[in-house]
Amino acid sequence: MASASVGMAQPGGSKRAPSQRVSLTTDDGVLLSATYFPATPESKKGEEPDPDAGKSVAPIILVHDWGGKASELYPLARFLQQTHRIAVIVPELRGHGDSDRQLVRGVETKLDHERMKPPQIAQSILDIQACKRFLLEENNDKKVNIEMLSVIGVGFGAGLAVNWAAYDWSAPMLRTRKQGHDVKALILLSPKTAHRGVSTRTATRHPALRSTIAVQILAGTDAPSYKDASKLYRTLHRAKEDRTPPRVVLI
Repeated sequence: MASASVGMAQPGGSKRAPSQRVSLTTDDGVLLSATYFPATPESKKGEEPDPDAGKSVAPIILVHDWGGKASELYPLARFLQQTHRIAVIVPELRGHGDSDRQLVRGVETKLDHERMKPPQIAQSILDIQACKRFLLEENNDKKVNIEMLSVIGVGFGAGLAVNWAAYDWSAPMLRTRKQGHDVKALILLSPKTAHRGVSTRTATRHPALRSTIAVQILAGTDAPSYKDASKLYRTLHRAKEDRTPPRVVLI
């Protein structure tokens, strides 16, 4: 379920499409707040917009660090949006910001990321899933191409991105329609592979992460996250090293 509020105009007469506040509901009843930065289709003066322009628009989900804020990623979202070929959604993860309520069987519970237990943190992959469902609606409206989906995660948001990618590629194949198997690339910024009992260890064994999904890992050599980044790189690179071109890169 998704709803959007009035868009926020960009200052200075920018040609970017205004961002939109979006309300989503996860499969386990979390009322999720997100901001959507739609692509701005390129069109010359006097020409009608191309109805098929969405086929070349790549959707991206940006996932902030645990304990961070979605707003920290807005500058990156706006930068990506400038290309006219990228649409970005940035969720506020459960227990953060306005994503602080869960409704189950009519009973509302307040969420606080500092008090959440490992099973609750692990369910944050459903926050990413809710964003993908929103982008799937955009795909059906011919505004984006879900087959070009990427996820960019920061800190443990990168770990959640890895876990969600395995979740997405674990959906059973159906004869009548396609479900899952949509994410094609991950960009992991200063990744944390474990947080309060939640780990990427099982996800990195998934065949899709070892063969199909392109992965780029970025971490400073003097950063605390470099150890995790190197370990993640080695795990995935060993599985992909026979492939040309290589599907995993550490920068």
